[in-house]
Amino acid sequence: MAAPEVWYGAYGTVDGDRLFARLTYNPYFFRQLDDIEKVIAAGTTELQPNLILEKVTPIKASH
Repeated sequence: MAAPEVWYGAYGTVDGDRLFARLTYNPYFFRQLDDIEKVIAAGTTELQPNLILEKVTPIKASH
């Protein structure tokens, strides 16, 4: 039995009986990395509210 063909698409992509692997670009990757490095450099496990740049409202994926 052959393995089914895998298609690539954004999170939540649905098209009939096709299987989709998630393929996305994170435009905030380097910004997130910078924030993580700032927290690590601070050397504390306490919350650092001054490092929060902006509030982001998540969007719901459509299925």
